[in-house]
Amino acid sequence: MTDTTVPAKTPVITIILAVSLALALVGAGLLAFAWRNNTSTIDALRDDVTTLNASLTAAENENTELRSQLSDLEDLYPPRHFASREALLAWLAVAVPGLPEGNSLQRHLDLQELALAQGYIWSIWVDVSQPDITYVGSHVVAGDTVYLVDTTNGAILALHTSPYFIE
Repeated sequence: MTDTTVPAKTPVITIILAVSLALALVGAGLLAFAWRNNTSTIDALRDDVTTLNASLTAAENENTELRSQLSDLEDLYPPRHFASREALLAWLAVAVPGLPEGNSLQRHLDLQELALAQGYIWSIWVDVSQPDITYVGSHVVAGDTVYLVDTTNGAILALHTSPYFIE
């Protein structure tokens, strides 16, 4: 007959199996908690994406509307450079004598305002790098050349010529 008695090591194996089962249950519980926690995080992130997409759509619509308005304004008042040196001199011959007396900056700003009202591009620069001296100037493109404009007498000085200025 065969001996059916359980060897003495059985309680150790039972303890190891019980501890392994307990660890497996704890691990499964932690995974379930992490899954549930990640699911709520994912849902929150999806809500954020939905909100951001709505904001993006609104910004794109506003951008489209503003571009349309800009196009309408450019149709009415197309920004442009002076066609030639002669056109710039002729414009200055009329504009400069009509300027009110004032400081250099104000004269440049007055010319810029007049030019912009007529659709011309007029750039002003101010250099305050010297503590006691402020330089003010206007750069204007006429034809294919950038000119420096003297607001006291309407004289111009060619600074740079480039074929890229031609419209």
